[in-house]
Amino acid sequence: MLKAENRLRSDSDFKKVKDKGTLTQSEDFALATLDRGDANPTRFGFVVSTKISKSAVARNGIKRALRASVAGLIIRVKAGQDVVFLVKAVIMKKKIKEVAYEVERVMQNAKLIT
Repeated sequence: MLKAENRLRSDSDFKKVKDKGTLTQSEDFALATLDRGDANPTRFGFVVSTKISKSAVARNGIKRALRASVAGLIIRVKAGQDVVFLVKAVIMKKKIKEVAYEVERVMQNAKLIT
């Protein structure tokens, strides 16, 4: 579970990241990042629409897998960023370890972790 300080909560924050942020594509998701320009902890948000699955249980399982992957990398993440994961339907076929590997790879490509 991510700490409260590491979570994006408001709709306006999500919209700002999606509109003004930089998009990095992956097979499983797109990663929108926005540099806030401060030294506060990086915040993460996860968007899994009903187009991915009509089942709330499945959508929440995807979010849990992504949060767990991010929580394992949080120590290495650069501060002052807002990050939104925009999930694609293909993630439904992936195992949790595959998702975790993809999260780390894409975050490295986006220069969020070292």
